[in-house]
Amino acid sequence: MSVPLFILAWVVIPLILLYLSKLLWKVYLDSFKDDNCKLPLPPGSYGWPFIGNSLALARSMKSTSADYYTELTKKYGPVYKSHLFGKPMVRVRGESLIGSLMVKDHTNFGVAWMKNVKELIGPFALTNTPLPLHKERRNRVKQAFTPDALEDYTKHLRQTIEKEVKQWTKQKEIMTYDAMETLAFSAACEIIIGLPIDLLDPKKLASDFNEYLNGFFTLPLNLPGTPFNKGIKARKSLINTLHPFIQDLITGNIKRDGKIRSSGLDFIMSAHRDNEDTVTESEIADRILELLFAGHKTVASAATSLVMFLGQNPGVAHKIEKELEENDIQNISDFTYLKISTLPYLGDVIKETLRMQPPAGAMIRQASKTLEVGGYQIPAGWLVACSIKETHDFDDTWDQEDRDKFKPDRWKTLDKPYRTRYGFIPFGVGPRICIGRTYADIFLRVLAIYLVWECDIELKNPNPFMKRFPIRHPADHLPATFVSKP
Repeated sequence: MSVPLFILAWVVIPLILLYLSKLLWKVYLDSFKDDNCKLPLPPGSYGWPFIGNSLALARSMKSTSADYYTELTKKYGPVYKSHLFGKPMVRVRGESLIGSLMVKDHTNFGVAWMKNVKELIGPFALTNTPLPLHKERRNRVKQAFTPDALEDYTKHLRQTIEKEVKQWTKQKEIMTYDAMETLAFSAACEIIIGLPIDLLDPKKLASDFNEYLNGFFTLPLNLPGTPFNKGIKARKSLINTLHPFIQDLITGNIKRDGKIRSSGLDFIMSAHRDNEDTVTESEIADRILELLFAGHKTVASAATSLVMFLGQNPGVAHKIEKELEENDIQNISDFTYLKISTLPYLGDVIKETLRMQPPAGAMIRQASKTLEVGGYQIPAGWLVACSIKETHDFDDTWDQEDRDKFKPDRWKTLDKPYRTRYGFIPFGVGPRICIGRTYADIFLRVLAIYLVWECDIELKNPNPFMKRFPIRHPADHLPATFVSKP
């Protein structure tokens, strides 16, 4: 029996062409293999022509039952290739493998992000700065995170977080992730940037910023209606909103309630003036957006995870409270950066939170030469994603019997070198390690203290599915009740 021609024309031939296109896509990308290196390319799949693995990733973003990268790690092992955000990419996990790459970060890698991240974050952001210039710019930005600056931030965080926690106790139920996003964004605007929120439209600012963030982890297609296109427009809107503030910042006219404000950006600008640097409006705009990006989403993610773990483990909250009492920290007058930053158990709670639920999924680099890792080659020009979550989940640094359990006490017996090496990398590692990690740490410490002082946490769903995009967060946004303590 012959197959009708219309079936052949409309079904079989397109399927053959589809298969051939995928095969040619693989042949094309495999051609980047360095023939001077005897090692093979890693296992994996490049997905479909041009869009790569983006469809599979998009499907996983809607899933509440499976983690995209965990499934790929189980399928291919600790090193595998893919094609995401417009570029071939090799994902690597594990302390030893990441260590072998990052120990020579400055020679192995060049400046690179996906095209959309590079365009959205701006050319003057630290993320996009070549390493020789990166060190100089980073030294300026570091002035926003000195002990003196952090002491000042602690005073502001005390007031901001105490007010928010007390408001939460008056509500029947809140969506924790949403509340933490609002809190983290407000704190970043006020404390790190020094934005006059009372003189701006906070809803429009937050709306533009969320639209801006949505453009980061998508295909870099600047076509009307695409997330990337909307992100570009939101960036322009944000810069227009910030224009008067930036002008005042350059001229030194930033004031609030008759007083010069003390913000992270002020410390940075002071460092530029001390070094007689010429700073343009574009540079400041990129710096502001990068600081907001780093000080908002990741902090909100970690804060949500902290609430989740405290709710799951009330005994941990009691231990924090006991440590505060033992160190004579019982009210706001005892509350200083120096005191709370050196509390060991509270620090272990923060580290364990970041070990189990690191906000960022990976460190992204671009190979500046052919690299060798785990018996495979990574061609020059390919992106390298050093996986944070999978390293924390599967690395031998952590006891296999209880690595999936929230156990702050493990840090007391952990060999000290592992605390800062490649088995625990929530903030990345190397010369591009997150510059605001001390701010995130003090934010989480202040939040934890007020939570154990003010309330008991009742989680509606104690074990939510955790989604990765756009940042790690509970799929249900962690509904909870914060019950005021008598």
